[in-house]
Amino acid sequence: MCSDGFWSFSLQVYSQPQVSEHCLYLQDNHGCNVNLLLFCCWLHSLKRSLSVQALTTIANEIRDHDLKIKAHRAKRIQNKHSSIYETFKKEELVMEKEQQSLISNAYHQGCLEADDKSNPIDSFIDYYSLSQHTVNNAISPIRLAIN
Repeated sequence: MCSDGFWSFSLQVYSQPQVSEHCLYLQDNHGCNVNLLLFCCWLHSLKRSLSVQALTTIANEIRDHDLKIKAHRAKRIQNKHSSIYETFKKEELVMEKEQQSLISNAYHQGCLEADDKSNPIDSFIDYYSLSQHTVNNAISPIRLAIN
């Protein structure tokens, strides 16, 4: 289990029809971290577990980096019609990959696989307190993409 495998998995899943739209919906409307979602999906695909407590630990570990990405994303959006937009977009992608490495490292360093065999995607849903409506409309299609 390495961060490069996580990155490759993420690119493959994110490129599937409508997955990016659902991920961005969760990010923009529910404050979800897409990298955490993709990490939970990756763990699920590997039949690994992750508790809400472990996910909270990982989220706390990446909090500062997440704030940097959000600030950079805001600048990118402000410059949507500017000549530097594509540069901002590429820089953000590099930051996303860095964050995935931080997530993977936090998971491995903390040996955070749950003893209770918690489903990582269910832990993500609980961590963000997502409604059943949101789960049905945004999470379920992503689950289908990874199964």
